[in-house]
Amino acid sequence: MVRVIVDCQVLLRPVRPVLEAIEGEIRDAMAKDEPIVMLRYFTGGEIYEHILDLLRGYDKHVVVTKRTFGGATSHRRVLRSRFGT
Repeated sequence: MVRVIVDCQVLLRPVRPVLEAIEGEIRDAMAKDEPIVMLRYFTGGEIYEHILDLLRGYDKHVVVTKRTFGGATSHRRVLRSRFGT
C-alpha cells in the first residue's frame, strides 16, 4: 500500500485532530515500511515542519506539488515513476 497525505499545509489550516491523524498515518506507514506521498497544493504554503520532521531520513517518501484541486494526475505519475505502482 502507498499512503497519500493531501494538502497538509500551513495556509490550508487543518485542525489539530486532522494533524494528529496525519501523524498517525505517517508513523503507521513507516512502521510497515510503506511508501508515503505528500501531495501539496501549489498555493497552500509549506507543509507543516513537524510533519516533515517525522519524514526526515525515511527514504520511501516523496513530496509532490499539484497545480489542480484533484491532483490525481500528479498522484498517478509519482506512483508509477517512484514506486512502480
